Amino acid sequence: MLTHVCWFKKGGQHLLQGRRAVYGFIKEHRNQFPVEKMCKVLQVSASGYYYWLHHPVSLREQKEQELVVQIKEVYQQSKCRYGSPRISFELREQGVRASRPRVARLMQKHQIQSVIRKKYRVQTTDSSHAYTVAENHLARDFQAVRPYPPDQLHV
Repeated sequence: MLTHVCWFKKGGQHLLQGRRAVYGFIKEHRNQFPVEKMCKVLQVSASGYYYWLHHPVSLREQKEQELVVQIKEVYQQSKCRYGSPRISFELREQGVRASRPRVARLMQKHQIQSVIRKKYRVQTTDSSHAYTVAENHLARDFQAVRPYPPDQLHV
């Protein structure tokens, strides 16, 4: 029988890492458990939850969502080939002010990745040629044994 309980170093955290995810969880389960108790267990403030309940989307999030829509438009126009530098340049051309790191962060957050094609590489080996092939004198025996005089066996 175990005499002590072993806690992991970071095991006290819950799986709902984002504050909004926690608030969504509380909203879904507020009929089953008291809100204040869930806030205490999930380590968020009850006042923060009630503020989120009445003001679900902030102005910054609205602007971020609009920017993501514009990023997706440029991304689709480029046939999914542009990365964050080119997309930020195109947005700047359209008059939208957004830095490259911000565009990159939003692309990463929404799983928007440029399609990188493998570069064409010239194949230099032609195995179906009509040239004569050298005879295999060694028969893959690369060990130089004493009966061979020096400089007789070359690989």
